[in-house]
Amino acid sequence: SIGFNANNLYKFKKDWTLTTNIQGVMDKSSKDFSGKTTYLTEKGDISFDEKQYASEREWLGSFNASLAKNIEKYYFNNEFAWEIEDAHANASISSNNLLFELNRYYLIKGFKNKLDYVPALKNGDIIQFGWYFNYGSKPQTLDITPGVYEDLLHEDSPYDKIKQHVEVPSWLTNMSVGYRLPKGRISQYYGVNITADKQNLNSDISIEDGNSLIPLTVISTQNDMEWLRSSVAVQATYDYKHRKLSSQLILPLAFQHTSYNDPLFQLKENLNKIMFEPAFSSRYNFDAQNELSFNFQRGNTFGNIENVYRGYIVRNYRMIANNTADINESIHNNFTLNYKSGKAVKLLFYNLGVNYNRSVSSTMISNRIDADNSQIVLIEQENAVNSYGVNAGFDKYIFKWATLLKIGTSVNWTDYNQIFNDELLPFLNTTYSLSPRIETRLWKKLNLSYNGNMSWTTTEQMHSDIGLDQKTFSISQNLRI
Repeated sequence: SIGFNANNLYKFKKDWTLTTNIQGVMDKSSKDFSGKTTYLTEKGDISFDEKQYASEREWLGSFNASLAKNIEKYYFNNEFAWEIEDAHANASISSNNLLFELNRYYLIKGFKNKLDYVPALKNGDIIQFGWYFNYGSKPQTLDITPGVYEDLLHEDSPYDKIKQHVEVPSWLTNMSVGYRLPKGRISQYYGVNITADKQNLNSDISIEDGNSLIPLTVISTQNDMEWLRSSVAVQATYDYKHRKLSSQLILPLAFQHTSYNDPLFQLKENLNKIMFEPAFSSRYNFDAQNELSFNFQRGNTFGNIENVYRGYIVRNYRMIANNTADINESIHNNFTLNYKSGKAVKLLFYNLGVNYNRSVSSTMISNRIDADNSQIVLIEQENAVNSYGVNAGFDKYIFKWATLLKIGTSVNWTDYNQIFNDELLPFLNTTYSLSPRIETRLWKKLNLSYNGNMSWTTTEQMHSDIGLDQKTFSISQNLRI
């Protein structure tokens, strides 16, 4: 790797400053890899025994400039950034004694601008204005020799080569205005946020045989999807602090419109949603050393253009993906409760906490595996994931040995579902973790630091007697002198 980096700061009259950064990097790398992946299925095991040799070269350049002014009356900052990256990689892969040659090329280019303006009014209140704009594009090409996915693309007939081109130019803009009242026992903030996100997914797959281009009869080898998501949101935030109690309440309300269409599949969809995502946090200090805190957050997340395109997109030489579902919507609720205590004079502290999170989505990923390749499809299927856990921590400074000792422990459970080869399989994950940390002085100016993390995980398939459960132990350690 070879790189250069230049930073400059310019100061002008009336407290204006301009900072610039120019970077350039050229990188070449190679990898050797061998490994075996086995999928345990009720109809028998499916294994991929692989050896890979890959090389990649890339170069990138970027320019950043920031113009700022920070005085008593107002704060102003405008940041502009431009970036370009060019990369090419090739690989020779042996999978189950089948040889593949792959070539991948992509070119990233884009720019963004972020403006912040925060003036203070005569009465002490504050106005906050922000505007963000971003454009990016990443055209990619992928060649694989010999051809793959004959059953999906070429009526089970072998062919010499597959070529794929994908590009998703994207525009994103966000504008926000807020009014803050910092005075009084309850400080207040009111804001409006407007966002627009526009993308266009273009992709096509072609195949060659005997140096001749073969026309594909399968319509699902292309995508030409237009995507637009816009939203208007209002938010009220209240902060309260009095004696031992401090709390924050966030009340955001948003209207979101999403539309996408692809004439190749006669697909045209619109989705309007009103979202209310409140959040509340509170902390009570019994005294200087004992604290109880509570947090709650409700959120809505939605899928993007990657979850709704219909045509096939080749991920690699043995994985291909498409979607049959509409936009994924996920609603999650998160609760945490923590207690901290200790004795400051003895430098002894400890904490205990519990957490619970429930997420419900409208779609699931279906994995289909056979002896030659795999396919990923996003389908309509309600998917609920529940996670809950307990954690504890202990900190003690041992004066006699000039040593700081920290120990963190946790137990977490997660129950979820998977769709594997068209079967819905429920699972339960149980994870125990232990994280010790030691900082000590060995001799005069010689110090020792140790950090470790150990975890034991059991993955259990529920309501099954097949015996596909797994147990995993992992440990990572870091020692510094």
